[in-house]
Amino acid sequence: MSQKQWEKKRMRGPLFAGAILVAFTSSALAQAGRSDDAPFTDKWAPSKWGASDRAGSANHTKNPENIKRALATVKQFKSITVGKYYHREIPAFGARGWQLSIPGTPTGGPFGKNAMAYHDELVTTEIGQIGTQFDGP
Repeated sequence: MSQKQWEKKRMRGPLFAGAILVAFTSSALAQAGRSDDAPFTDKWAPSKWGASDRAGSANHTKNPENIKRALATVKQFKSITVGKYYHREIPAFGARGWQLSIPGTPTGGPFGKNAMAYHDELVTTEIGQIGTQFDGP
């Protein structure tokens, strides 16, 4: 290999690295454009119930007509539990799981004239996609 060929080959690495650097820098600068979004303020979602309201949509239950309309939709007078009980065999994807450990009962106490005691538990799980919600068809 001649000296000229060797120098040409040696320059390929820094040129390639420089091209990559320019590509990444250009991409970053293109994404850092100006944003005209106004930041949230204290009044970004005013309540139709007034500034001091704390109940929100629960205010609808103060109107007897709303209650009558809601009761008219009831077909069977049954109540159901829509919550999901967590347990070790709950459906989960892959190696995910749910486990409750109770180290001992009671964990501490009794204390004071009322003989207060307390109990500890440790829940080990993944957050999301564990039994109560599965996205997809």
